Amino acid sequence: MNKHSIDRRHFIASAGALAAAACAFPAAAQSLKGPVRLVVGFPPGGAADMIARALAEPLKAALGTTVIVDNKPGAGGRLAADYVRTAPADGTVLLVTPASVLTMAPHLYKSVRYELVRDFQPLLPLARLDLGLYAGPGTPASVRTLPDLVKWMQDNPKARSCGVPGIGSTPHMAAELIGRQTGLNWQLVPYQGDAPSFLALLSGEIPVGVSSLAGGIEHLRAGKLRMLALTGSDRSAVMPDIPTLKEAGYDIVVEDRHSVIAPKALPAPLAATLKQAIAGAMQSRDVGDLLQRLSLQRAAPTDDFAAVLKADSDRWAAAARSLNLALE
Repeated sequence: MNKHSIDRRHFIASAGALAAAACAFPAAAQSLKGPVRLVVGFPPGGAADMIARALAEPLKAALGTTVIVDNKPGAGGRLAADYVRTAPADGTVLLVTPASVLTMAPHLYKSVRYELVRDFQPLLPLARLDLGLYAGPGTPASVRTLPDLVKWMQDNPKARSCGVPGIGSTPHMAAELIGRQTGLNWQLVPYQGDAPSFLALLSGEIPVGVSSLAGGIEHLRAGKLRMLALTGSDRSAVMPDIPTLKEAGYDIVVEDRHSVIAPKALPAPLAATLKQAIAGAMQSRDVGDLLQRLSLQRAAPTDDFAAVLKADSDRWAAAARSLNLALE
């Protein structure tokens, strides 16, 4: 069987699946009062933006209405969250964002006007955001684990620094917790995003850094960087040989998820329809290919996503208090 036959068969199967999905949600099409906007608080080209764009086409077929991506970058995603907070709760405006914008930022920034429970209705988690502690050429090749790093930095106090892609980010908080629990209390060096953070790590400007697995996966595969530990509650399927911080002996779990969030007052029947449509869209081949390309995993399904995020928010509130962090 030639490649064109396979592609044609896949196209027919995909078209049939999308057509069936469109028939499955007639109520949603009648309830929605206009095109659906997926609001993303980051510029085009980032992971949240690419996931939203991959979702748009299968959601359009499922809901029977136009679905567009609306980028509203600024303040690390907080501007978009504040915009969705006041949007009509009719299913036409949804936020695609790392959950930490809602669960962590309100406990760090005095200027944040939104609150997770008061202002938002979480719909679905989309993809895991795995973070890790990287070592670069600024550390000896013998540093392969977090205990190795702790011993080396104890012997070399001038090397106690760690790069992070931005203040107030999830990697920043993970680095704060690691520095505190290991007793290193290292100096954090902020950069404007993943790319400059990795450049500094690769050049030896900083010895270690905390950043996304997706952002550094190619450097790891090329042998230019080493991953010492992951920050999640369990290992990543992308890098299954890398232990978690808990496995390394530290009581630290830092997790995040790209998620879809609605305004608080979205009616329950419409929320249920949107959840079903989004869950179906996440199974599309285009979304699957994108997640693989970005080294992301689909987030595990949960019966009560709102409760999961509330628990995350409570943990971040406690962490912010323990670290005495308050940002402008």
